[in-house]
Amino acid sequence: MKKTKLLVSGYTTDDLPSVKLFAKKKTHFQCIWSDTIQSPTFLTTNNKFMFAVTETEGESDFYMYKTCKDRYKQLDCFHVTIGGVCHILYLEKAKILIASSYGEGVLFTIKVENEAFHSISNKFVFGSDKIKSRIHCSITNKDETKIYATDLGLDCLYEFELVKGALVEVDTLPLPSGSGPRHLCFGVDERYVYILTEYSNEIFLIDLTGKRMNHIKTNVNRTICEEGQHLGASLCISHDKRFLYTSTRGQNCINVHEIINEKELKEVQNIYTGGIWPRHIAFVEREKYLYVANQFSNDLTIFKRNKKSGLLKSMDYRIDFEKVSFVKEI
Repeated sequence: MKKTKLLVSGYTTDDLPSVKLFAKKKTHFQCIWSDTIQSPTFLTTNNKFMFAVTETEGESDFYMYKTCKDRYKQLDCFHVTIGGVCHILYLEKAKILIASSYGEGVLFTIKVENEAFHSISNKFVFGSDKIKSRIHCSITNKDETKIYATDLGLDCLYEFELVKGALVEVDTLPLPSGSGPRHLCFGVDERYVYILTEYSNEIFLIDLTGKRMNHIKTNVNRTICEEGQHLGASLCISHDKRFLYTSTRGQNCINVHEIINEKELKEVQNIYTGGIWPRHIAFVEREKYLYVANQFSNDLTIFKRNKKSGLLKSMDYRIDFEKVSFVKEI
């Protein structure tokens, strides 16, 4: 039976391991590999490689690792004078890494060839000195022909096409002012996109079936308590596209939404994470579990998931990790 393995990273800035590979040993996880780089808050992987980026001000370092059984071997490091990169996405067919700079409002790509980084191949600068752009993340369709990126500062969604290995901007969709579109995922057959907003903590439904993107519905991401902060953080959708899960910082909760006929969301559960300041969330073991990265309580909390009802049940087990922000099963 294949061992369950987790890649975890965080905002660690001291001389502590900031990227770790865990393997499940019966009922517990054991760290089997680690590396120490500055604040690798987001990772992206495929079967051959793992990429990391340092989320630092004014400049960034990108790291490429090769998968070697139960460890990773560092292949290359690439330095750029663009800071605040909070998300990266690797396109295997085009062999480019797409980087989203929250700090400077820039979306750019780095060419990857022969197990090494090359030059920046695309660079899009949004906003101005007076109007601050904050590019937060991007996703691609299965064919890697279209890319969608959120701008948390300018409240819009960008659509790009990949033409001969280069990104071409084809559409911009304005979204409600002050909402702060943050993370996004595709619905059934990539006809729709769900966007979780940070500031308004809502879920926008975007129709991709026409010539232009169209915002057709807004759903409230209910919080447990009206008082205090309630900042939308991350979301993930079940493989069968029946349930959408979101994390909310401040309220420290997970919302579970049942998806009805693609366009309707029915909230079926709102549950505490058991930690403080949840960020990334991810399914593990064929969606049997949902893992939550809690930055301020320095831990991963685990929920058992009922695939039929979508409901979560907190497990009496957690994984300690300093300033954790990212988790993914590999």
